[in-house]
Amino acid sequence: MTSHTRVVRTLALWSSVAAMLWFAGTSRAQELHGEALVKALQKGGYVLVMRHASSPREVPDKQTANIDNSEPERQLDESGRKSAVAMGKALRDLGIPISAATNTIVVTHLPNIAAAFPQLASGLPDGEALMFAPDGKGQAILAARVKIEEWPAMHF
Repeated sequence: MTSHTRVVRTLALWSSVAAMLWFAGTSRAQELHGEALVKALQKGGYVLVMRHASSPREVPDKQTANIDNSEPERQLDESGRKSAVAMGKALRDLGIPISAATNTIVVTHLPNIAAAFPQLASGLPDGEALMFAPDGKGQAILAARVKIEEWPAMHF
């Protein structure tokens, strides 16, 4: 791994942690579903904190890791790759923008989510996203929970 890659990964990790800590004092709102959820995301202003999609539970050894996985890390398995691609396609097809100025997606592991949102992490399956919105008072509210397999089923 190059020093540049390490710096980028470190910055990404700390950005994720900062976002989660900022949202740690969240409250619950009436959750959005269906067309209301899609329309809200199309307007932007949300942060989705997502547990990464399905992956093997064990870190691969050097012999079984993908050749590009030079420092063996858990990578998405076939199911995880398929569901992540389907989610990305659904976001595109629904016209849901993802960027720092619109909606932001933070993908992380369950222990990080549990540390930041202990009241929301219980039973959080692989790929589920917690969607937060600002409450106008300096806090965030939980606006929706969306499982990764639900994205492709949204049609509005």
